[in-house]
Amino acid sequence: MIKTILVFAALLKKFPELTQDDIANLRQSIAGEVNKDKQAVVDNSTLLQQLQSTNTQLTTENASLKDQLSKVQSLIAVVANSTQTTDNNQVAAASTSNAVNTAQGGVQV
Repeated sequence: MIKTILVFAALLKKFPELTQDDIANLRQSIAGEVNKDKQAVVDNSTLLQQLQSTNTQLTTENASLKDQLSKVQSLIAVVANSTQTTDNNQVAAASTSNAVNTAQGGVQV
């Protein structure tokens, strides 16, 4: 800050036609030029934080969905296996029934 004051005092000494307002406007212009890219860095930082947060949420959601899919696949496998076992038992029962009917002199179904 002291350097800034000394620089502007030197400017007033070298260019006496400048007013304090001129110096203040010059200072603001220089500060604006120096700081113009800082906003972009802040915006990038904020954007990066948002992306990381979204990535974390999506990763969590993905894990949950994979878990649910695994449970559904397991359930489908159990139901399919149960259905196949029931079908096999029905075929076996029908075969036994036909064998009993045939042995008793009945008609085979």
